[in-house]
Amino acid sequence: MIIEDNEDQRAYLWECLLPHFHILDASNGIDGFEIAQKHLPDIVITDLMMPSLDGTDVCRRLKSNAKTSHIPVIVHSINNTSQSVKNALLAGADDFISKPYDYAMLTLKVNNILKSKNQLVLNVHKQDLSTPGEVNIPSLDKELLSKIVAYVEENMADNNLSVEKMCDHIGMSRMNLHRRLHAIMGKTTSEFIREIRMKRAGQLLSSGSKRISEVMFEIGISSNAHFNRYFKEMYGISPKEFIKKTSGGVKKV
Repeated sequence: MIIEDNEDQRAYLWECLLPHFHILDASNGIDGFEIAQKHLPDIVITDLMMPSLDGTDVCRRLKSNAKTSHIPVIVHSINNTSQSVKNALLAGADDFISKPYDYAMLTLKVNNILKSKNQLVLNVHKQDLSTPGEVNIPSLDKELLSKIVAYVEENMADNNLSVEKMCDHIGMSRMNLHRRLHAIMGKTTSEFIREIRMKRAGQLLSSGSKRISEVMFEIGISSNAHFNRYFKEMYGISPKEFIKKTSGGVKKV
């Protein structure tokens, strides 16, 4: 997303980036912030000096808002004094670009930030979802994941646990929660809930103290077919094979 009040500069950015990305734009900071809240772009490029709401304030609002805190922000300006750069970075900007700049440099910076963001998703996937405190992600995103995990753990045995109930508890709409989770984890809300349940199922089965039917009851899944399918999707083997593999505490998965 491009936020730029100068029409010629905005058109130049469009021309530079359109061959590589889908583009949204806004001619001022207020509209830009509202559009970002609605569409949750992968990255925001904002001018520093704009009327009403300048780039530093746009960045600060994006980074302090639970819906948009995960979005990387590049601030660009002809005013490249050390104080301007410092203010932008203190507001949460991920990078600062001085005008004039060539499109190759801008495209490289955008790609590098997006690669870093994708690597973050991969790092999250490698973590144990039952211990969200150890996940290396921004604090507001970590707080959201912690709330979800805590709620699912508290209501694990409830067959009627739904995304709607969880949204009411967290105070977010279903669509906003879906967009946030997809940005952080690359998963839908239902997929994330299921993954937490399957993690717990693996923990319980590997302990060797519970039968499959008891584990299913504790994680709130009543269908044998669904349980077996979800379990195999996560662990690559059936629950019975998993028990044999982990029996006696020889190997934990």
